[in-house]
Amino acid sequence: MTLENFVNGLSGDKRLRLTVKLLRNAIQIWDDYAEGKEFEYTDSVAGLKHTVRKDMIINCVSAVERYLNSEENGITEEIMHLKKEFVEPVTALQDGDWNLSYSALKTFYSAYNLVNAVTLKEENVLGNSEIYVSINHAIDAIETSGLLTTEQIKQILKEAE
Repeated sequence: MTLENFVNGLSGDKRLRLTVKLLRNAIQIWDDYAEGKEFEYTDSVAGLKHTVRKDMIINCVSAVERYLNSEENGITEEIMHLKKEFVEPVTALQDGDWNLSYSALKTFYSAYNLVNAVTLKEENVLGNSEIYVSINHAIDAIETSGLLTTEQIKQILKEAE
């Protein structure tokens, strides 16, 4: 079974919880990369300087955890704010104005896709499920960095069933 088929076979809540669990692991990648760095870039279109908050990933994971554990229905203002906060840095990455290491980039995109999934954007422009893409990016970051073994990742996936 492919990862995509596995993810699509999970309930929506289980998909989100799996992504949160994987991103909780990947936060170490982000934090290690961010240590001692200024997350600033100048956009090539307007020449404006931008700063990216280093706590975006942990804030994203924490906001989605609160959303999952809440009795209230609906997307929170905090998650909508995070979604907007991702727009400029994602554009900078796509334009080549901001560069990250491979694993940090995959962690960042995993968080971005998680926020998109929570805010009801089912698929990306390529027709892939946002939550599947988020999970795939997180696993890629974790494996590439050597943070967890393939067996440990498989165990996390098994626990998600």
